[in-house]
Amino acid sequence: MLIYILILLIRYCVWLAEADDLKLIKCNKGLTGFSALIVLVALMLAAITAAAAVFMTTGELNTAVQGKNRPDDVQFEQAIVVEQVMARDTDSDKKLDEIDFIIRYGRGNNRIYFNDTIIYAQSSVTDCPEFEFGASAGNCNYSLTYFQRGTKWRDYTLSEGDIARLRVTNVTSVEDRNAIFKFVPETGMIAHIQIDFPKRIMGSNYQVWPVK
Repeated sequence: MLIYILILLIRYCVWLAEADDLKLIKCNKGLTGFSALIVLVALMLAAITAAAAVFMTTGELNTAVQGKNRPDDVQFEQAIVVEQVMARDTDSDKKLDEIDFIIRYGRGNNRIYFNDTIIYAQSSVTDCPEFEFGASAGNCNYSLTYFQRGTKWRDYTLSEGDIARLRVTNVTSVEDRNAIFKFVPETGMIAHIQIDFPKRIMGSNYQVWPVK
């Protein structure tokens, strides 16, 4: 709309400058006014261009910020989501015997292979710095059980719709208020959780994470 008005003003000025019935002095005044108007038009066009650039830059920044703040963005989603951690007492002596990690598939395009997924431990409840899948890992291994299988399920993997239990048994019953476990797949973000293990386990399955 603004550009259309500027075009009309320019045409009006040209008409004044070329009018046959104007006197020389009026023509000179008209040309002077025409030059001033050209300068004004140039300034207005420069202002419009600058405003458009600022608007586009602001829009791009807002889009980038909104993209980073989205909690469900694929690139910021953990490949493995830990839903629960259960401390198990298998012989009713109120001591820790096993740890169950209930996990599900996060988001992304890549299937998780447990043969390439390591659980790193920083805790006094175990002397294993890491757990690998299967008996071949010796005492520092975790076993796998599926609670739910999605439409893309394949054995020894985790994909959309799958819910599984990872169990470790090489543990001791000691108090650890700041136990850290990291789930590291071959691809995707690392799942990092902090667990508060009590000295005594109340019940055969005692939830230690998340704490409600």
